[in-house]
Amino acid sequence: MVGAQADPSKRKLNIRADEAISPEDMQSLIARIQVEAKKLEPGWVAAIDLRGVWVSDPNFYEQIKHLQQALIDLGVRKVGTLIDNYVIQILLGQAGSRTNANMITKRFYTEQEWNQYLDG
Repeated sequence: MVGAQADPSKRKLNIRADEAISPEDMQSLIARIQVEAKKLEPGWVAAIDLRGVWVSDPNFYEQIKHLQQALIDLGVRKVGTLIDNYVIQILLGQAGSRTNANMITKRFYTEQEWNQYLDG
């Protein structure tokens, strides 16, 4: 499943992907994020759950860069990403160094720490 849903009461955009993501899936996800982000007031946070995602496309790095850049362009204040794969962590870090997303992003392997970061 790949999707995004705004939670205006918490000023949070919940983003979920738990499967291989094609370039088309990523474009659809970014389009959905753009729609959902409009429902949020400034200062919103992005809660990204990538548990279960696997890299099936050699251009996954580029897709991650597009996702990070879209969030930055939409005005996200901070991003918490929940992961279960070291390869994904490396790709997120590499892309984040190009988009400057690493300045507002933290990555987590436990749901408890992820939630604490997002709620703090």
